[in-house]
Amino acid sequence: KKKEDVISSYGQLNKAVLNDLDNYMKGYNKRYYKKKGLAKLDCYYEKKIFDKIDYINKLAEKLENNKKSYKKKILRKFVFKFILFAFLPLLGLIFPILFGGEDNDNPIISWCKETHSSSQRCKFSPVVHGKQEAYDAVYYVNHVISYLLLTTVIFDIIYAFVKLIKYEKIKAGKGKMKAKEYYNFSKEFF
Repeated sequence: KKKEDVISSYGQLNKAVLNDLDNYMKGYNKRYYKKKGLAKLDCYYEKKIFDKIDYINKLAEKLENNKKSYKKKILRKFVFKFILFAFLPLLGLIFPILFGGEDNDNPIISWCKETHSSSQRCKFSPVVHGKQEAYDAVYYVNHVISYLLLTTVIFDIIYAFVKLIKYEKIKAGKGKMKAKEYYNFSKEFF
């Protein structure tokens, strides 16, 4: 038997029995130092997510009678940060709004691609002077960054849900499950 599985009779009397989740969390350092590369990074972020879920659960137990302050703390600590993170890809809309997108329809700031002599004035009032190549470069870099941010946000949300399901699975004492059992457990959880 493993040392973690052996529980003394005194521990049983005091109801200090470690559940599967406690055993899993206690073995974190051992798992973390054995891993390398992306597995180590996954282990690190899993620990961060598990700690936050654990914090929310303990806060729920502590503020069981005062649901209003519980919701307020959760909103302040997690939800606002999550919403800001989820809206990060919308930063990619700034360029099309300012410069009118691909067709330059109703721009707030015009992008003048013509070269003027020092005596000539540009017909646009708020204006950025630059060549067509510069405009195209900024336009495509904006798209690449927008799609990267969108992909990052989507994968982070999926990763967090997978780890949330893993947390609940460990907490429920479930071992390895087949795909159908995993699907049913996830469906039951949500």
